[in-house]
Amino acid sequence: MAYCKYCGQPIDSDAAFCSSCGNPISIKKNTYILPRNERRLYEISVENGVFSIEGDFLYLDNMDFYSSNGCVDGAPVSDYIGIGFLSKRSYRKVLIFFIAGTIFTFFKNVLDYLDKFGVSLRPVTVIYYILMGICIYNLVKILLDKKKVIEISFIGKRFAIPQSSINDEELHVLKLALENKK
Repeated sequence: MAYCKYCGQPIDSDAAFCSSCGNPISIKKNTYILPRNERRLYEISVENGVFSIEGDFLYLDNMDFYSSNGCVDGAPVSDYIGIGFLSKRSYRKVLIFFIAGTIFTFFKNVLDYLDKFGVSLRPVTVIYYILMGICIYNLVKILLDKKKVIEISFIGKRFAIPQSSINDEELHVLKLALENKK
């Protein structure tokens, strides 16, 4: 009887994946599949010279990330360039923060101007400071929150998956599957 090299549980001789942990048993007949599980919201397959990814993953285009929204995409394995690690930070969120900051500054100037004429807007001023605090909190969160992703690069296409969704062994087997099919 054969045993899974990942979890040690017994496996059927014709199984492609361990029924206990879900990891692939081996690459059979030019096929590799990384199935969805509780950590992964996507599935990757390398079959007949084609890399395919289905589910929730990211596209990388001009240093910005875009969600796939559950679609299917792929690329010829012959266009495979490599796999690397990136830190994801959304520059769109930083831009939105600066626009919001500009609006808050304008609003504060209007409040200060009205205060010079004796118009008391204390409740509005309190709301202003609460919103400004939320804005500063979000800036700190944006600047410190970098999600680590794995980039899978092909000529003309770059896919990104969360680093926490794939272990080192799975990543190594995926690299081998892509490099051996080139």
